[in-house]
Amino acid sequence: MRVPAFRFPVLPGGAVMASLCLLLLGFFVRPVQAQEAASLARISLPEHVQVSQSDVHLGDVASLGSQNLALLRRLMDLPLGRAPRAGQSFVLEREVLARWIRSHAGLQGNQIAWQGAAYTDISLRSRDIPGDDILARADKALRRQLGEQLPAGTRIELQPVAVPSDVAVADESIELTPRPMGAVALAPRMTVWVDIGTAARVQRSVAVVFEVAVYGPVVVAARDIPAGASLLAGDVEVREQNMAIAAASRKTLTRNFLDGQRMRRAIHAGETLTAAHTEAIPDVVRGSWAVLEARQAGLNVQSRAEVLQDGRTGQMVQVKPVNAASSVLARVAGPGRVEMYP
Repeated sequence: MRVPAFRFPVLPGGAVMASLCLLLLGFFVRPVQAQEAASLARISLPEHVQVSQSDVHLGDVASLGSQNLALLRRLMDLPLGRAPRAGQSFVLEREVLARWIRSHAGLQGNQIAWQGAAYTDISLRSRDIPGDDILARADKALRRQLGEQLPAGTRIELQPVAVPSDVAVADESIELTPRPMGAVALAPRMTVWVDIGTAARVQRSVAVVFEVAVYGPVVVAARDIPAGASLLAGDVEVREQNMAIAAASRKTLTRNFLDGQRMRRAIHAGETLTAAHTEAIPDVVRGSWAVLEARQAGLNVQSRAEVLQDGRTGQMVQVKPVNAASSVLARVAGPGRVEMYP
């Protein structure tokens, strides 16, 4: 029995090679096309990508495709974390990304058609904030703060210790915001912090340090004044001096606050008079004389008594009445007056 022979069409040599190529290509193309058709989403990763904001989503780094629009939106908005700081980069691995998508979007590996690179280098598109701009904001904030605290007519001089370096930040809308300082103590060196970013998130913070000189009217001693001496108008004079050289806890005085004051400690001519130097004169002063009121046989008797202790109204002090052999306790009744009742 003869077996019928199959005859192939005779083709030219070039046509035979072309047919073989198409036949082989079909074996590879059809499975890939079938895989893509069966996938719910397509994700293509580039080798390098720059993002424009610090919070990175999948749509920022990959090319995405899906017939399901809801799924496509979910994938585009899938958060991947924070971008590296300006000038730095990190590598995103496809396998790590696949696990992240599986846990956060519910897509399995066979439901995604992957294309592109296996590793993606991600960096932040950045811009530089000039250090001069940061300095200007800090200078303006400190001048405004000091101007609200100091008397009118005070002259403020600020000298930066160093101009801040330019700062690289994400290329997005940002603001330079000096931090509120509240009521700050005047000092020869003061610091202003400037936050760079938005109200929702600060990207960088820069400290700007100033040498501070504040010139205004201050009260200085016109002569050496010993401790305990009452202050007189001729003891002091007003000069323009750098008020910032006083310690923060030493409040400088004005001539209006000198009435009724005495020296708590000595001061030399030319020194700035501060609250640490003075105190209010007591109602009765040791070594002075006071009127002593005493009740005897229903009558109020007044006499003189030497004050042996400083005292203010309501306090008990030792006094020595005229011609008395010893001192007695009396209550301070007011300036130059003490009383003693049984």
